[in-house]
Amino acid sequence: MTAAAKGWCPSIGRPMAAADGLILRVKPPGGRLRGGDVLALAEAAAEGGNGLIDLTARGNLQFRGFGEGAATNFAALAVARGLALPEGLVEQRRNILVAPLAGDGARALAAALAGALADEDRFGALPAKFAFAIEDDRGLPLGPGHGDIACRLGGDIADLLLPGATARVAAGAALPAMLALVDRFLAVPGARRLRDLHPGVLTAGLAGVGPAPAPLAPPAPGPLAHGGWRGVAVGFPSGQGNVRQWRQLARLAGDGWLYPTPWRSVLVPGDADTMVPVLDRLGLVTAAGDPRLAVIACTGRPGCAAASVPTRPDAARLLDLLAPPLPAGGIHLSGCAKGCAHPGPAAVTLTGNAGHYDLVLGGRAGAPPIATGLDIDEAADLITTLLESRRA
Repeated sequence: MTAAAKGWCPSIGRPMAAADGLILRVKPPGGRLRGGDVLALAEAAAEGGNGLIDLTARGNLQFRGFGEGAATNFAALAVARGLALPEGLVEQRRNILVAPLAGDGARALAAALAGALADEDRFGALPAKFAFAIEDDRGLPLGPGHGDIACRLGGDIADLLLPGATARVAAGAALPAMLALVDRFLAVPGARRLRDLHPGVLTAGLAGVGPAPAPLAPPAPGPLAHGGWRGVAVGFPSGQGNVRQWRQLARLAGDGWLYPTPWRSVLVPGDADTMVPVLDRLGLVTAAGDPRLAVIACTGRPGCAAASVPTRPDAARLLDLLAPPLPAGGIHLSGCAKGCAHPGPAAVTLTGNAGHYDLVLGGRAGAPPIATGLDIDEAADLITTLLESRRA
């Protein structure tokens, strides 16, 4: 098993080396996992990893802290349970998000797309972070921004959501249209993501071209009813959980499906009135007003060698120090200037720099700061002053 270069997204076939061991990522086929599969993965993570499980912005489960042998065994388990492909490089390209609660048509398209991407001669040069998203009119809507190429199925038509534009094709033509866009992308030297291409280049020759839709607000944690599905959308502070929590989620699901989401939550089927007290005792987020939703932090020190600050303990400290309401747009704590946990801008970003924080307003990690060299208490004081001045 070969560890991926730092900065790539890890996968089952190519784990990533971090300061706390190897990281492996499980990409739920069809956007869902059986409770039994989650329980098996959690037990393997407890035995071979450090017991921490991240939910990523692609709806994947990320397992940390493995040695080489334990990582090999974990990968074999995932493949044996049908959760990953045995070919490491092909599995690395299988970055396909399916909307939570989507129907059979969306999952069938995702499976066909995964099969097509296995063509090494045609798609072997696809960058490791290139991603797809598929939704339909049955599942929770994703909206734009969840993949380089996104597709929304609706009856006999399919809308392709691209950076800066949309195009409409027949539903039966969705797969060849998506693959043709990949070919078009691969023909551009040096392009790393689809957004590197002008929208006019992407939509040339396509019909039904229009502007990109507006982003959608994600569903809030808490009891959820959608179509015939009933359960709870369960959030994880900063997207990180542990094997104890995931074991309980798997037991609550039983033989049913768990749906990891790109909003760092998971949909758990069952009676909400019964489950919410159990989930609250586990320290999970079950209400839209939970202040922990306003703060996101990466792994930070000591788990990540690139980080110079302990972002997650500092995030908890920040929540203790700040009075609500927290700023709309959120607070992002990044261990370094890469901003892995939240690549976009936030209302306030604290970027680790030589053991202290730089404070950025309305920007991304690594953007020019308005203050530098802050410890977390000093950062909290400055954020409080800024918020009070805006309310005055």
